[in-house]
Amino acid sequence: MRMKQRIDNKKDGLDILLEESCKYIKEKDYKKALEILTDAIEKHPENLGLSYAYLERSCVYEQLENYDLALSDINEAIIIEPDAVNYLLFTRISIFKKMNKIEMAIIDYTIIINSCVELFDLQKGEDKLSELKEHLASLYMDRSCLYREKKYTNLAKEDNDKAINILKYCKTINDIKQTMKYGFPPD
Repeated sequence: MRMKQRIDNKKDGLDILLEESCKYIKEKDYKKALEILTDAIEKHPENLGLSYAYLERSCVYEQLENYDLALSDINEAIIIEPDAVNYLLFTRISIFKKMNKIEMAIIDYTIIINSCVELFDLQKGEDKLSELKEHLASLYMDRSCLYREKKYTNLAKEDNDKAINILKYCKTINDIKQTMKYGFPPD
């Protein structure tokens, strides 16, 4: 998966190196994967898939428990491809949690939550909206867990309540849809 799509769909040198690195990642040969990814980044600094190379290398560093380098690479990927920030922030959250930088992980969750809330205004169609709301509920629950870990009890409860209310809303909408479709409410 590449975040930015090539128009011609032809494989280039970076694509080949990324595929090769994936093979080593699957085999858990992280040192070889790291070598190939570093080579890919150095040889193809202007390529559309560069942010993906940084993401992959960040994940390898994370596996090797080199969190500072993992964080540096995921930040580089975010700079290169800000349109994919929400996707990339999940990787950064994982790194922050392993570094015990819970406050930083909370900030990233907040960024993602705020962008999801903004998406509600842009979405058309109840099915898509319901799907987004369920995703948002999950984000609130995840952030609630981090708040609890830091002993921010009131904030944890607020996020937990938001998640529950969203899920109740989604269930109500689904119940209404079933009633309209079949003529009777669900059990």
